[in-house]
Amino acid sequence: MRSVVSRPVRRESGFTLIELLVVIAIIAVLIGLLLPAVQKVRMAANRARSSNDLKQITLGVHSFENTTGALPLGWTVDASLNTVYVHYQILPYVEGNTAIYRCAGDPTNETATIVTSYVENGSLFSLTPRKIIHIPAGTSNVLAFGPIYRNCNNNLVKWQKGLSDTGYVPDLISFPTTMTDPVRFQVPTAQCTSDRFVSPFPVALFSFCDGSVRGLSPGGTSTTFMNQIMNPKNDQPVIFPD
Repeated sequence: MRSVVSRPVRRESGFTLIELLVVIAIIAVLIGLLLPAVQKVRMAANRARSSNDLKQITLGVHSFENTTGALPLGWTVDASLNTVYVHYQILPYVEGNTAIYRCAGDPTNETATIVTSYVENGSLFSLTPRKIIHIPAGTSNVLAFGPIYRNCNNNLVKWQKGLSDTGYVPDLISFPTTMTDPVRFQVPTAQCTSDRFVSPFPVALFSFCDGSVRGLSPGGTSTTFMNQIMNPKNDQPVIFPD
C-alpha cells in the first residue's frame, strides 16, 4: 500500500492587516512625538535669524550716521516723490539686502521687496536730524526697531510708498495710556493692527540704539514701559523685566 506523506502548509510571507495597522499606529505616534520638536527647532532658528536681522538693520543706522553725521529721518521723499522711511535710507549701508527686512518667522510669508516685518521708532527717527550721542535716555535704553506682520490684516507694511499706494507705514511713535496690549504675541493676522507691535514669537524681539537686541515677554511689555523705552528724551531710570 502506498503511503501518503503530508507536507506542511507554507505561510505566505508579508504583513497581516492587523500587523500593518499596528505599524501605522506606531509611525503615527512617532510623528506626533517628533513634530513639536521639529517646530521648536524651526522657531528657534527663525528667532535667531530675526535677531540677526534687527542687529544688522540697527548697525546700518549707525553706519548711516557715521557717514552723514545724523540719524536717518523718520521719513523723506525720493527722486520719484515716493515717501521713504528709514529702511530705504539705510539700504546702501546694509549692502542693499532687503531680505533682512522680512522676518523668517512672519506667518504671512509676504515676499514683496518693499515690505518689512520691522517698524521704526518714530519718536527716535523724527523729522529733525539727531545724533546718537545726543540721546539723553542712553542708547541702551531707547528702542530702535520692533516687530510687526508685514501683511498686517491684509495691509502691506511698506518702507517705500507712492502717492497712491495703500497699506501701513513702518512707524510707531507711542501708545495711548488706555492701551492694554502695546505688543501682541502670535496672534492671527486678522488681529494685527498698525498701532501696536506684533510678534510672531512668544518673546518679542526689539533692537536698541546701541545695537543690542532684547527679548520682551508678555509680562514685560506694559504700556508705561513701552512708552518709556520709545522716548529718546526719557529722564527716568529704565528697569528692564527679567
